[in-house]
Amino acid sequence: MSTDTGALASPPPPAPPPPQPVDAPLPPWLAHLHAQLEKHEEQGAGTRELIDDYGKLFSQALFLARTNDDLSRRRHADPAPLSAPAAAVVRARSVSSASGASPAAAAIPRSASGSIAPPTTSAAGGSGDPANADPRVDQLCDQLERTEVERNAVVQKVKSLQTQLAQQERTSRKLTNEVGRLRDAVKDLSIKLHDATHLVKTKDDTILVIQDELNVAHLELKAKEERLASLEKEHQDLLGRWLEFKAKQATRINAANEIEESALPTTVMGRAVSAKLGNTFRALGSMLGSAPAGGGGGASGTGSGSVTPTGPRSASGIDSLPPPRVSEAYAVPQRLSRTIAAHDGDILAVASSYDGGYIATGGVDNQIKLWNPLTGSQTAVLPTVFASILSLAFSPISHTLAAGSADNAVRLYRPHAPGSPTGNAPVRLVHTFTGHIGKVTGVAITGREDLVVTCSSDRTLKLWDVSKGYCSKTMFAFSACTDVGVADYAATTLVSAHLDGKLRVWDSASGNLGAEIVLSGSHGGAVVGVQVKDPNTVVTLARDHQVRVVDLRQQATVHTLQSEFFRVGTTKPGISPGGGFIAAGASDGSVFAWDLRSAEQTILTGGHGAHVNAVAWNASDGSQMYSVDKSGQLAIWAM
Repeated sequence: MSTDTGALASPPPPAPPPPQPVDAPLPPWLAHLHAQLEKHEEQGAGTRELIDDYGKLFSQALFLARTNDDLSRRRHADPAPLSAPAAAVVRARSVSSASGASPAAAAIPRSASGSIAPPTTSAAGGSGDPANADPRVDQLCDQLERTEVERNAVVQKVKSLQTQLAQQERTSRKLTNEVGRLRDAVKDLSIKLHDATHLVKTKDDTILVIQDELNVAHLELKAKEERLASLEKEHQDLLGRWLEFKAKQATRINAANEIEESALPTTVMGRAVSAKLGNTFRALGSMLGSAPAGGGGGASGTGSGSVTPTGPRSASGIDSLPPPRVSEAYAVPQRLSRTIAAHDGDILAVASSYDGGYIATGGVDNQIKLWNPLTGSQTAVLPTVFASILSLAFSPISHTLAAGSADNAVRLYRPHAPGSPTGNAPVRLVHTFTGHIGKVTGVAITGREDLVVTCSSDRTLKLWDVSKGYCSKTMFAFSACTDVGVADYAATTLVSAHLDGKLRVWDSASGNLGAEIVLSGSHGGAVVGVQVKDPNTVVTLARDHQVRVVDLRQQATVHTLQSEFFRVGTTKPGISPGGGFIAAGASDGSVFAWDLRSAEQTILTGGHGAHVNAVAWNASDGSQMYSVDKSGQLAIWAM
């Protein structure tokens, strides 16, 4: 009887792949396959023992199959009835032959649930059956059942581990993405932290610098306060000494007055001379702060506050009265006498000497020139100034000329009168006053010629003592000053024009602000010029293109003069010697003049082709008028 043991043998192993050359690189697909196999081998390392157990079971199944074949052969040789285990083996073999299943698997009995059933014995007591001869069958069945249970448990465990591995891989990917995002955020925060640290360091350095500056400022303030206290103490000391000196001078004047009056005869001439001397001494006493009360009695009294003007000292030592002003021709010079190319560039200032013998001009070419008003010829060029000339003013009693310039200085010149023996001598510079910290925009010389008054863009007015050559008083305003005027012959009252639209009145003796006339409502802007008509009246010009007559006693505008064609820029007006006319230049090159009595308007054209910067009248009789413009032209107007 032939056996089917060959069917129970394991299939032959697959043929190995052809060997690859040692030096030849693997194809990409093969390398990928190797990588996958290695991965599967790593994953299947846990099931190798199970595979080994299956191999053992397979060997045991082959052994059982051989045993079954032996039993079958013996049965055919001895037709005795088979025991139950042997019959089960025979049936399993027949079934396996019909279904193609493995004989070893078919030979293993199983329960109704599919588990391996232990072998059974016959009721007849088949202890002598060959199927029960080998107790290893029961053991193998139990072992096979346990192995299958273990295999199922291992499979379930592998599936669970695979599920956990997939979840962990997903979690790992999420964590990797989160780590990348956090790294980017940390990088951004590191950059911001670096910038913030740098900013804090910069601010700390700035705070240190500011603290150092603050400490220096505190030290400077302390030094200034100490200096101020010292100056105030010195001022009080000087003020006391000055008052003591004034009292001594007043006593001397009163004594001299009494001696003179007692020595003069009691005649008409004596009384006249006595009255004249009394007036002279009263004027001098008023200047010193104490005036005699009467001309004949010699009694002294306090000054009333108004100062009697006094003129220059005569050869006899007695102050004479101011020289009478020549009555002006009551008309506006309208005939253009001549035009002169006087300077290279803008001419910013023009002035006439008290006797009408000189015209002084100054401009941006840093030169001051003197002209003959009758012939139009140049008579002198004053010593060079290294800045633009902004303002000029002659003394009312001599040919002394004051010039304010853009280098913050004031210069005093003494040109010679025409026809004098030294008329051809060089013009000499008498004084140079420095002390302003801004441009000197206005200048005036007092009637006694002992003081020069200046104003500046540094918001101050200064009084300069000509005899001593230094600043005797400084007055502080709250706005830049554009022009200044002396209201009376003794210069007790000063008037200044300012950029804030206000007119300020000053007491030159005390340096205090006597009045502040607000003209901003009417002028609507800066006041660019002021001219004194009489001790109680001034005329102002502002950038609202209007001329106003201001009463200092009422501190109000009493007249307003304007024209629809008149447009002003930075021009300074000029007033006639008698105070009857005011003239100002316009931006179109024309000159406008108004009669202050009748408000009649006169327009002069043809003399200029550019903006007229300044106008001045002949200070002797008003028969001529002079105007200068931005192109450097000087125009002389005559009757």
